[in-house]
Amino acid sequence: MLPLNGLEINNGAFAFAFFAGDFYFFTDSDNDLFNSEVTHLDYDDSDMNGVQDLTVLTQDAPLLVVGAGVSTCAPVLPM
Repeated sequence: MLPLNGLEINNGAFAFAFFAGDFYFFTDSDNDLFNSEVTHLDYDDSDMNGVQDLTVLTQDAPLLVVGAGVSTCAPVLPM
């Protein structure tokens, strides 16, 4: 189990995707009900700092993401 401290789910919108060894989480924004917060989990530790960092990429993506997917031919290893 990997704790995701700092990942907030406010009003219920939640989606995630796996791409190139990392996870991306799309949750509802604190600031606007129709925007999303996008968070990146460095699952494969590609920056080699010894930590699986959880970083907010944007707090107000201009759409509410309620589902996410990745093509079956997307890379599973870092690019």
